[in-house]
Amino acid sequence: MGSSDEDEYKQTETKLDASSDEEFVEEEPKSKKQKVIGEKRKRTESSSSSGNDDNNSFELSSKRRIFVKTFANGQPSVDIRAIYNDKETGEMRYAKQGILLPLAQWEKLKELIPEIDEAIKNIKK
Repeated sequence: MGSSDEDEYKQTETKLDASSDEEFVEEEPKSKKQKVIGEKRKRTESSSSSGNDDNNSFELSSKRRIFVKTFANGQPSVDIRAIYNDKETGEMRYAKQGILLPLAQWEKLKELIPEIDEAIKNIKK
């Protein structure tokens, strides 16, 4: 409880006691504004390269897709994203889980594939 709440409580109590012999009634403390949770931010057409992800969408599994998109600065990117079926609308939506790779990081990942494959083989032994 902050000191301003305590001061407000004391002032209210003092005013009531001084003004009359009525029964003391405690005022409810002022409630803090509750955080309003709005609709989830929807992706706009500007966040994808053509406004239609189907042309640049590749299925990795039933719940993961790879999207090739354009950053706001015009640079291409690779977005590996989990997807889910929205129960309210029935539409497929992007999940929060995923990774967005700028072109330079995508190229580096492709270079590392042979080393990653070798590490996987070593673990399987």
